[in-house]
Amino acid sequence: MKQLSHVNFRDPEGPDGSGYLPVEPAVVDERSSILQQRYQELLDLAAQRKRRLEDNRRLCQFWWDVADLENNIKDQEQVLSSTDTGKDIVTVSHLLAKHKNAENNLGDIERQLEALQKDGDQLVSENIPGSDNIPPRIQEIRDYLKKLRDLAAARRERLTGGVDYYQVRQNLFDLLFGKIIN
Repeated sequence: MKQLSHVNFRDPEGPDGSGYLPVEPAVVDERSSILQQRYQELLDLAAQRKRRLEDNRRLCQFWWDVADLENNIKDQEQVLSSTDTGKDIVTVSHLLAKHKNAENNLGDIERQLEALQKDGDQLVSENIPGSDNIPPRIQEIRDYLKKLRDLAAARRERLTGGVDYYQVRQNLFDLLFGKIIN
């Protein structure tokens, strides 16, 4: 705008100071006004482009965060879908501790999903192009997490049953071994 204001500067005495003006002042004023309008249009277009680029960056960051969350979910799924129930009370207790850690991680993932949903809702409310896919995708992740919660509950039940089984087995062994020695 500084350069444009220099263009608007006009010496009333003319370029050589004699008072001669090579162009009518009204023509200069009109063209100067047109130049200012066009410059303002360019500034407006640049501001719109910058806003659209920022919106696109936010949308890309959102999808990046969703992909990261999905990777975390898949990591937890591997732990929760394990069929290993241990071979003695020590290994079952170790597996149960790993399982509890995985359940805690699921809680963290659910909190991350809530934050992502909040960001996604904001993107949707701002009508950012490409944001119409956000609500169904969040719902898919939410449904998948529910299945993982069910899987975690079933695995916890199996592991708890394993602890009970090995505890009873150990008690019987101690009882029988104690009777044999006595």
